Amino acid sequence: PSISRVVLHAFPTLRTTWATLLRGELDVVYDVPADAVEFIRNDDVRVVSVPRWYQYLIAFNAQHGPLRSPLVRRALNMAVDRESLLATVLNGRGSPSTGPVWPRYWAYDETVPGFPFDPQEAGELLDAAGFPLPERSDDPELPPARLRFTCLIPENFSVWERLALVVQRDLFAIGVDMQFKVVPFSEFNELIGQRKFEALIIDLISGPTAERPYLFWGAGRAAGAPRNPFGYKNADVERAFEVLRTSTNDTAVRSATHRLQRAMIEGPPALFLAWNERARAIRSGIVIPQTEGRELM
Repeated sequence: PSISRVVLHAFPTLRTTWATLLRGELDVVYDVPADAVEFIRNDDVRVVSVPRWYQYLIAFNAQHGPLRSPLVRRALNMAVDRESLLATVLNGRGSPSTGPVWPRYWAYDETVPGFPFDPQEAGELLDAAGFPLPERSDDPELPPARLRFTCLIPENFSVWERLALVVQRDLFAIGVDMQFKVVPFSEFNELIGQRKFEALIIDLISGPTAERPYLFWGAGRAAGAPRNPFGYKNADVERAFEVLRTSTNDTAVRSATHRLQRAMIEGPPALFLAWNERARAIRSGIVIPQTEGRELM
């Protein structure tokens, strides 16, 4: 190879990393968040976007109060304008998500419809689930609401906070009051493990195969399955996961993936928001060949 030595540096903050790159003391910054790209792009720096296997979502404690209802969870998904969220928070760097299966997974079925942005139908679903909008609030300090729940957010995760604010605005428009509880990240992880939450925002790995969704949303007892901290159970989802776990037949895998996608639309375990991207920042003069469909590094 023409490059005989590679040196890796770790920096305590992104600001220090960018400044070092712009001074010409680095050739590549490996991981640049979407909201920081415009600050470092210039004639001396090339920025290449890279899709990730991670998606932003608000996971529900499926054993908690109103969130036990699949109709409620589906209504909340239909109340969020994902295109607006992508544009205002992620600067267009990502794609809408309506389920746990990575869209580039070979068996993914693009014909399965996701969640349309339809606040009116979302309200009708909440009516059908037994949560009409009251004329007045039981608490004089709070607005009238069909239902209320609290979303955990870890401290110092600014993008997550901004995403949660957009979701809060959209849910409020249909009469749902989502409040926030901000905690240190160590406490955030502990509360997840103990299932002491109503909802939480997270950047969850969900690809490249169906194994990740199985680990986080499956309720089966097979080896490796019970990592589900959200209490989600769905018989149709379990049947699809069982085929995916045991089958080596392509047709069966495609069919099971289709059924999994459909079941997750009918009874979603979370409010799915967006598949996200990162970027690689490369100093001019460093040429890294790109091949379609292949990770840059």
